[in-house]
Amino acid sequence: MQYVFYEKMNLGKWAELNRYITKRKSIANIAVSALISYYKGDFENNINKLTSNQILIIQAKNDSYKFFTLICLYKCAVMTKNEKLMEQSRLELEKINFKNASKEKWRQNTLNFCHMMQEILVLEKSSELIDSWRPQYPGGKINLLEKMYFQALNERLKNNEIKSKEYFQELSTNDAKIYFVKEAKKYLEEENGK
Repeated sequence: MQYVFYEKMNLGKWAELNRYITKRKSIANIAVSALISYYKGDFENNINKLTSNQILIIQAKNDSYKFFTLICLYKCAVMTKNEKLMEQSRLELEKINFKNASKEKWRQNTLNFCHMMQEILVLEKSSELIDSWRPQYPGGKINLLEKMYFQALNERLKNNEIKSKEYFQELSTNDAKIYFVKEAKKYLEEENGK
């Protein structure tokens, strides 16, 4: 699974995995399905699926899958600018505390990134921390693409169109099935049409 999500980033394999997963209803399957939907940009549908499974998610015994699922919900809420859902998700996420120090560091790092996303996309405030943020685990290329998208938006907020365009150009060379890549290509097409 690590290979499919973070190293290869093959959305065809993701879809195949998703078809298998949707046949089973467990927190692990919900987490994987949510992750796939998020990176494809299916935010509204993902919110509907996750909120319909909220009882299962909240009662999950495995905090890692619970965290992954709630992070996907939080990120989808940010992408759709659903402030009520952002707040609900944030409160649920704050209830999770890992006893393992590295997992807790990963949790805090991921939450910090989500706060930066919210600051840039919803509050439309530039973030000085986005450039220094790094994923906590190896092979997080898709997370780096997500970060690059927000760096591009951040540069636009700072009126640095040249740097923003550089980020979008670099993003556009990746798999077009990924939401952030599609958006980068759309931005570049609009820029070239001017």
